[in-house]
Amino acid sequence: MPDPVEILKKYWHYGAFRHDQEKIIQSILNGQHTLALMPTGGGKSICYQVPALCLPGVALVVSPLIALMQDQTEALRKKGISAAMLHSGFNKAESEEMIQKLKIGEIKILYLSPEKLLNSMSWIGQIKWSFVAVDEAHCISQWGYDFRPSYLRIHELTEPLKLPVLALTATATPRVKQDILEHLRMKDPKIYQSSFRRDNISISVVKTENKPNSLLHILNRLKGSALVYVRNRRQTVTVARFLQEQGLSADHYHAGLDPEIRAAKMRLWMSGSCRIMCCTNAFGMGVDKSDVRLIIHLDLPNQLEEYFQEAGRAGRDGKASWAVVLFNNKDEKTLIEKFEASDLPDQWILNLWHHLKKMNTAPDGSVIEYFDLSSFAKNLGENLAVVYSGLKYLEIAGLIQLGEGIQSKSRIQFLKSPELIYEKLSQSGDSDKIPWIKLLLRTHEGILEVPTRINEDFLVSLLNKSPESIREFFVALHNQKLISFEVADNDQSLFFLQNFNQNLDLSKWKSYRDIRLEKLAEMVRWVHHTGCRQKYILEYFGESKALNCGKCDNCLSEKSLDDSGVQREQIRKKILQEIQTNHGCYSSHIFQMFPLNRKPLVEYILLELIGENKIERRLEKFFLK
Repeated sequence: MPDPVEILKKYWHYGAFRHDQEKIIQSILNGQHTLALMPTGGGKSICYQVPALCLPGVALVVSPLIALMQDQTEALRKKGISAAMLHSGFNKAESEEMIQKLKIGEIKILYLSPEKLLNSMSWIGQIKWSFVAVDEAHCISQWGYDFRPSYLRIHELTEPLKLPVLALTATATPRVKQDILEHLRMKDPKIYQSSFRRDNISISVVKTENKPNSLLHILNRLKGSALVYVRNRRQTVTVARFLQEQGLSADHYHAGLDPEIRAAKMRLWMSGSCRIMCCTNAFGMGVDKSDVRLIIHLDLPNQLEEYFQEAGRAGRDGKASWAVVLFNNKDEKTLIEKFEASDLPDQWILNLWHHLKKMNTAPDGSVIEYFDLSSFAKNLGENLAVVYSGLKYLEIAGLIQLGEGIQSKSRIQFLKSPELIYEKLSQSGDSDKIPWIKLLLRTHEGILEVPTRINEDFLVSLLNKSPESIREFFVALHNQKLISFEVADNDQSLFFLQNFNQNLDLSKWKSYRDIRLEKLAEMVRWVHHTGCRQKYILEYFGESKALNCGKCDNCLSEKSLDDSGVQREQIRKKILQEIQTNHGCYSSHIFQMFPLNRKPLVEYILLELIGENKIERRLEKFFLK
């Protein structure tokens, strides 16, 4: 068997493992079930990639995000490691080709989505596997971040094949940890748990009624590579554009972009050519960039697990870094409203199950190969997002399984002006298709600026053309770089897992609803917490002996008394008075007014004053508002 350290040196060019990596790897090499709990940036992927190269056979890695699988597969291939992925985007021919490569030993590491795994039982037993790695293992628990019901069935593969399981996560409370062990059927496991503490990260919550100003101030004061997290794809574009207009190096990134465009943006950010990436929460998982200095959240995440995982992407090199949440009272209201919108009445769920059962009368395990979610919602006379939430409950209840692309819609963004596209169509003899473009512009707001979901059924009915001809037209424009066209996911199936006569157990729905509400409440409690922010999070994850970090906004407030007895409120008044007297002050002048050890506190007070609209920053000077 190859030496793991030599494998590490050969492919990753590191001289030694970090933290518990070597112990975790040795445990898997010994064929033991292993649970690894490590902080974000702790090097979880190496824990399964290295043993995969030491053992005969193929390592099977179950991963929840296609974008993450793509990034890691490409990174391994660049190192000369035979890695591949298989998910719902693969058609039948592509899947069969991949299976053949697995059978003849051309692949050492296979990334597989959990939904695809459950549809692959017919061939899984024909492959020689070395072990199964379950990445983001917290997805198996209703109490975990990003619960995925399909994770609950992974044991159906691992138990018959008697394969050792390596479960990895960076966000697990004691309850989630227990769920992972139980649901994966991990008997007598080796458990390695590193502290989630990150001593080099300063975590702050800044209350502000003017988020754009506060964002600008932070990005101007704290240098280095940054991630700005927002709630949706459209915001990534608007925030990036705002920062660009202020002269900052910024771009946007989300999963809806064309793969080539995503890769190009990623390269620019990784190399430092682009400093600030405005993104949704899908960005950053598995990205090996150690010098991220700053993480900013413009919107409150839904739960602490999500927040700490994203904040932990800062400072992987161990150097001083910052994680800042910009918060106002509207954010709390928005979180509650979003929860209430998805909190469906019990009778509504029962009616949904009743309508779904009428669509198919086949025995257990039957499948609707193409489940048209839009048409189903229209027939019910309900909002599509609401119907999707109801279907997710039925999946949580174990009654159905949704294909990965069930909510997938093709997306289009114009890369050139409509006038130029009209001109190109006229030149190519396709002027009869100009009305197609005009229809898109009339019916799809925002299509000039961001990848926008298109309703292909709607276009088919209005244009009286076949779906194939419309897609061919969009593909042609995409190939000419006139538009970006992202085709909807192939897997829009719906599996019935239980007998249709089974009564719906609403207690599972109520339990899941209560869990989500509790997590939301925990997030809000943390925002309003007056003690150490990192200690609060560590205790939430079960680290009962956690100490204060000494560098979050609350810890700095506790240190606000200096040797001469100047209190925090007096510092605020002195700053305001100095700005008023001098009709504006440079930041360097303000910092010189106080002892050097007060600089972090002064920095935070300036942020507070901007957020309260008491001062504003223009160029390098602060002025009263």
